[in-house]
Amino acid sequence: MLLVLLGLTLTVLGLFLEVPCPVVAPAGGLPHGGSILFEAAGWTVGTAPWTLQALGPWVAGLTLPPAQASVALALWLVACLLGAPWAESSRGLAMLVGPAFGFQFGMVVQALVIAWCVRGGTYRHRFTGLLLGQTACWSCGAAWLALLDLEPWPAVASQVSGLPGLLVAWATLSALPNALGRRKEAHSPPASPQVIR
Repeated sequence: MLLVLLGLTLTVLGLFLEVPCPVVAPAGGLPHGGSILFEAAGWTVGTAPWTLQALGPWVAGLTLPPAQASVALALWLVACLLGAPWAESSRGLAMLVGPAFGFQFGMVVQALVIAWCVRGGTYRHRFTGLLLGQTACWSCGAAWLALLDLEPWPAVASQVSGLPGLLVAWATLSALPNALGRRKEAHSPPASPQVIR
């Protein structure tokens, strides 16, 4: 239960924290608030402010079983639908007809996919889970925009433009359990040989 609440809390707190994230986008496709480092061959390389909201589904998926991971994010989504005050753009039943709802629902699916993938327990399982979870989130967002008769590709391209930063974050998160190391089991001294008399 505490880990479910932690996943919910991180998702909420992440809305208020922004970090500059490396972005590669077609010329003119840099997300709002981004800064250009350089442009070449029709592409823009720069940084854009990204909220740490994604930490919620990442941590929930990496630390909880699939059902509990999705419950943590479902609680966040229900709280938003009920009018929780933590984000002006993610509040109330109006979300259900808004363009961002697909991505917000996708975060529930994302946590589930990550948790399902990491059951293998290796670095590869964790990294693959984060990658597939994010892909599921983006797919839900694109499907929702298409359902609303809106063009999904600009929004998805804006999300995908942050992939370089996401890859670094996923590689770091996936390596954390190995970097922290597993506590070595204390070796008991070998039993003294029995002397047969």
